[in-house]
Amino acid sequence: MPPDGGSEDPDMPDCTQHEYDSDTGPDERDWTPIPEESGQEDDDSSDAMIVTVLALREMTADEPGLRDAHSAAVRLGEHVFARRLGTGQEAADFLPVLSAARKVAAELDKAVLASDDRERFDLEITRLAWQLGEKLGDAIEFDRRTVPIWLDVASPAHGRINVMGERSRFAPNHVVTETATTVVTANDCTLEAVDHYHLRRVSLDCESLYSNGPAVKAFVALLLDPSARNRAELRERLSEIVHTAAEVGGQTHHQKLSPQADTLANQPDVVFLGDRSTICSTTRYHVRETIFPLADLLYHQPALIDDLVNEYLYGTPARHIRSALADVEDADLLHHSHELDDGQVSVTRSAFGVRVGLASAVMIGYGNRLVARSAVDVGTTEDGNLSRFDEIIRMQIDAALVAHRPRPHGRFPLAPPEPPPSPVPSDHPYVPESPSVSPPNPGHRHPGIGGFH
Repeated sequence: MPPDGGSEDPDMPDCTQHEYDSDTGPDERDWTPIPEESGQEDDDSSDAMIVTVLALREMTADEPGLRDAHSAAVRLGEHVFARRLGTGQEAADFLPVLSAARKVAAELDKAVLASDDRERFDLEITRLAWQLGEKLGDAIEFDRRTVPIWLDVASPAHGRINVMGERSRFAPNHVVTETATTVVTANDCTLEAVDHYHLRRVSLDCESLYSNGPAVKAFVALLLDPSARNRAELRERLSEIVHTAAEVGGQTHHQKLSPQADTLANQPDVVFLGDRSTICSTTRYHVRETIFPLADLLYHQPALIDDLVNEYLYGTPARHIRSALADVEDADLLHHSHELDDGQVSVTRSAFGVRVGLASAVMIGYGNRLVARSAVDVGTTEDGNLSRFDEIIRMQIDAALVAHRPRPHGRFPLAPPEPPPSPVPSDHPYVPESPSVSPPNPGHRHPGIGGFH
């Protein structure tokens, strides 16, 4: 059994596991585990806990915003004084003390407190849990013999869940949701939460690529010489400018609660309370424009680079780019939809309970099933500044052709030779031709090299 007196639960998910070290507590004097064989030390533990309860009563007294917390602390003190927590008591007899302690933690969580005051109350509640010791663990295990209650949370499809804080010492029985889309506080229910995104326009952005000199140089070098070395060089240059998503956590969270868990839902869009229900909830997001960088497209779809190498000079490479843009994963499109917020959902665990912020879906109860999925509809796709990118690349190709004559390896065919002059008939009088001066020609684009059509 852990030194804090709690008991291990193999069914408890990893996200809620937490081990306490008696050497790292805010106050080691009151947090020392109590040996079971010493009745005198049990009495000392009870006395220390009574001191903590009295401190909670005093800290919440005469505070208008803490009246409910003070009433809960008074009832906790009555249960503690009545039982004195002797070692011979049964776990079932200890449940009122556990419930009263949970009530104090829940009321303190509802209260509006300054950060310093919240830290002081957190310390006292945590100290109380340590002082409850073996009896706390026994009571929680007895409490779990009933059907367990579970908390299920889902983030929007474009967001993630950030789990913070430590698991409550009282097996949390108080949950607060802030600005959730759908909240279900019922049992044996199925919630199908759909996030539907309509992206009116997806535009290609090439500026991050053509404004990067080394990347343009590597791209042109690969077109002129599609070697493995040039391909690796382009990949390296693309990796320096692609947009990487900073992902924190997953998109679902599953946590066990106390069977007597209560819920406070602040500003939810929809709340369902009926048991054995099937709920279909759809949240719609409308985005005017999503701008997707060409650098990201080339980096995440290497086959597109091969297509451009094969057809850039003599084909219509734009069709390959448009096709690749249509194959972008929904998650990548949402990541580049800057009109959406970051979609981050917070799950904060403390000695008071669990607080969930900005969730797409929340379910509290037993026998529930949460199904979260998304759908993305794209209106039109546009080339954006692709023509500007094409112009810059072709200027670089022309410069490379002028600087490296003859053209390497026959990749770019030479201009057809001029026909030989017609023979002059013997009877034709010889008339010398006047010399003609041709204007300087710094280089011209080969007729076979087409643009984006």
